[in-house]
Amino acid sequence: MDLSLLNQFFGIAFESEKEPILSIPAADLLNREQMDIVIHKCAELQKAIGLELPATFVGLSLFGLIGGIQLALAMHNRLLDLSLANVTFQIVDRGTYLHGVLYVQELRWTEAPEAGREEWLTAFWTDYFGGFINRVMNVTAESAGVKPDLIWNQFAARMRFASDYVEENMPDEQVKERFRGDHELLLQLAPGIFGRKKNPFDFKPRYLDSPYAPGKKILMRSACCMYDHRENGVKCYNCPRLLTAEREEMRLEIEASRAASS
Repeated sequence: MDLSLLNQFFGIAFESEKEPILSIPAADLLNREQMDIVIHKCAELQKAIGLELPATFVGLSLFGLIGGIQLALAMHNRLLDLSLANVTFQIVDRGTYLHGVLYVQELRWTEAPEAGREEWLTAFWTDYFGGFINRVMNVTAESAGVKPDLIWNQFAARMRFASDYVEENMPDEQVKERFRGDHELLLQLAPGIFGRKKNPFDFKPRYLDSPYAPGKKILMRSACCMYDHRENGVKCYNCPRLLTAEREEMRLEIEASRAASS
């Protein structure tokens, strides 16, 4: 299986980082004391103002488990074992950004069934969210002193981004069809499966003209990632909290910088 895209988009690796700043078994993230260590270490490394940014960093890093499962199912029709016991969460500094890496200790999978895929996948997601994802998001939010919505509300755009990538770049129509079907199933899951009042993956996507690549579109985030909550931090161009005037000013700056470097 070619799983390189899982690393590129979702930080899923099948070799451990040689010198991670922090490495912790995923199961230990359910322990509040261990999560406190992770959150405050992220705050230190990111020079965060408050704990909102570390909360979204950890939450979005762990979203990689969901996205990785979805992408592997579409590409290979196999359900990867990304269970607690098989994943180590690592933090690495690659210069410009801090990265969360999900190191999979052993590559294992289950073949997706030929019949009854929707029922099978619904049962899996019900167990996976209820058994780990919901709990770890709650611990993350508690540790940072924020509402869980701050983390959950970002998941919709992340999954939509993956969906758009598959549609635009995958030549295999069967891969596209599987991703569409599995994404639609995710959108239709009952909110209670996520421990929420609303399905966190259900949102109406909005697109902006990209200032980075003329003629292209850029997806508006479904929620702010809080990247500006750090020393000298600024909002992302596709942040939903950015005012129209602020976005226009940023667009002109980006286009001017692009023109100067061309």
